[in-house]
Amino acid sequence: MYYQNQLLDVEHLRFTSELEEVNGRMKTLAAEKRNQQLVARGAVTAAALSVVILALIAYGYAKIRKKNRLLFDRYQSAIKEHEEKKLLMAQYERQLAELKAGKLAADEKKPEADGLERKYRYNHIDEDVKDKITARIMQVMENVDEICREDFSVQRLSELVGWKYNYVAQVLSERFNKNFSTMLSEYRIREACKRLGDRERYGNYTIEGIAQSVGYKSRTSFTLLFKKVTGLLPSGYVKMTRQAAE
Repeated sequence: MYYQNQLLDVEHLRFTSELEEVNGRMKTLAAEKRNQQLVARGAVTAAALSVVILALIAYGYAKIRKKNRLLFDRYQSAIKEHEEKKLLMAQYERQLAELKAGKLAADEKKPEADGLERKYRYNHIDEDVKDKITARIMQVMENVDEICREDFSVQRLSELVGWKYNYVAQVLSERFNKNFSTMLSEYRIREACKRLGDRERYGNYTIEGIAQSVGYKSRTSFTLLFKKVTGLLPSGYVKMTRQAAE
């Protein structure tokens, strides 16, 4: 009887131990399940955030691409408009030359004005003289070899135009509504755009090479001016010209 009681006690202890072990395993499994659920929720949340972030990035890139495309198209239109103005200016110059030839022929038949009248007439810049200076400025600025020289200056412009510096500066301000530096930058960057888009002649040039070819030693200065004039970076402009050509 004694041994039977002891055996029962041992069996009871064993059962209790196994029960506690089972309870411990169940608690561990429950904890693991909770951790797995938390991890799964975290993964789902992270995935959802990633999708949102990627969508925002894609939207931002799309907006930037659209804006750059508008800037590119706008500047291409400006270049085309400039070329049309060049043609009109050439026609105007021909007509002006014909009128001038006719006026000279007519003046030869008139008595020469006295010295006092001539002195008064040329003592100020009248509109006719401004027209002539304007036309000459535009002619000189279309001379790519000149304006792309690194040392091209307003003094050199005045020399080529054939009028005093202060006259040229006054006409730039009144007729073009800009100073010499701004005008030079616009003409140089316009020429740079042509060269960046001309893969046949300048396809082997780097951006630094193009910058130097239009008068800029520093790529940084060139990039800043390019961005100011066109609204685009040179690398972005090159990419868009290639896309437009495809």
